[in-house]
Amino acid sequence: MNSAEENKMSVFVAESLFNYFPHFCVSGVDGLWDQGVNYSPSYVCALKGSTVKISCTLTYPQSYKLVKGFWTKPVVTDGESPDLCSDLQKRGRVQCLSGNINTYSISLMNVTEADKHIYYCRITGYQSKRWTVIPGSWLDVTDLQVETQQRVKEGDSVTLTCKSSCSLPEQTTFIWYRNTQRITDGTVNQLHLRSVSRSDEGNYSCGVTGLH
Repeated sequence: MNSAEENKMSVFVAESLFNYFPHFCVSGVDGLWDQGVNYSPSYVCALKGSTVKISCTLTYPQSYKLVKGFWTKPVVTDGESPDLCSDLQKRGRVQCLSGNINTYSISLMNVTEADKHIYYCRITGYQSKRWTVIPGSWLDVTDLQVETQQRVKEGDSVTLTCKSSCSLPEQTTFIWYRNTQRITDGTVNQLHLRSVSRSDEGNYSCGVTGLH
């Protein structure tokens, strides 16, 4: 093989490796991993007080050895990211599992607005190489509010709407209460009251089913 063929072969091998392995934005031994990644779900709208589970699955060659994986919030490419799985302040509310070396999951219980973040897998390999796995999974947290027209008089038809600040999952069904007494089951996010009278007076609220 002449030198031209050797150079051509070197270029081919380099390009193949670059296409096969994750793309890195490297700073020292730290980088961003963005290939062969599946976050499930990639976006979550969760109700306050519910439980959310996010998983991260990586696909890579068997020859590419990973040592450890955990979950973090900020993207860090220089230094070590905080490990949410070992955060003492979140003890009892966070559970991390690893079904195998390719899949990592995190469960957040009793979520609050303070939990609204993009969550990332953070992995380490041999020789202290570290990567933050992007794009991450975005968690949004919402509460429920009942909205209607401001003034209602006897005989009016009224529509109450159960609103959230983000789009809850499609399987969500709504429950309506009057003075804490359940009045509907498995309905949509609107309650229609026709020709209201004094017997309809009360404090109306809504809840959901189909969520943890």
